[in-house]
Amino acid sequence: MNPSIPDEALKQLFKTMNRSSLIRENVSVKTLSKIRYLNANQREIQNLIGIGLCKSLETLYLCGNRFTDISPLADLPSLRYLDLSDNPQIDWQGLAVSFPSVKELELRNCRIETDKILLHFPNLRRVSLYHNRISSIRTLYFLPHLESVNLDHNPIPEEEIEAFYNKTGCGKG
Repeated sequence: MNPSIPDEALKQLFKTMNRSSLIRENVSVKTLSKIRYLNANQREIQNLIGIGLCKSLETLYLCGNRFTDISPLADLPSLRYLDLSDNPQIDWQGLAVSFPSVKELELRNCRIETDKILLHFPNLRRVSLYHNRISSIRTLYFLPHLESVNLDHNPIPEEEIEAFYNKTGCGKG
């Protein structure tokens, strides 16, 4: 396996994805660069360094893992759909990159307290913020491509949610 992937769980996932790698020890960079869909839910992944080798990745599921830094995902230029649900440990405060290619984002049950983190995803069309701790809508108004938002199970006053949907024309996602 390429030494630029330090996380053992991520290495193992890549290895099991490629049947020929079960015979050989290594998965080639060429093979990784062709992956378009990856389900890495519940894999105990602690470090995403090296995931950028999957240059063609369009759909990525990372629910319920252990990483805190999502900045390596910025190395995925084709990423359109990203599911980070059930990852309350993500360090949003220290995040210094953006993800302009992401159009659909799932952040269910992440203990998020503000919609400000969405500034890192400027081209979102659909986002689920279901079951978080967001108490007020601010940033969502500034996402010009937004079509659908799920705000269920957040402590946002119902009047504020209705005003947001009425003003923006977004659907309840």
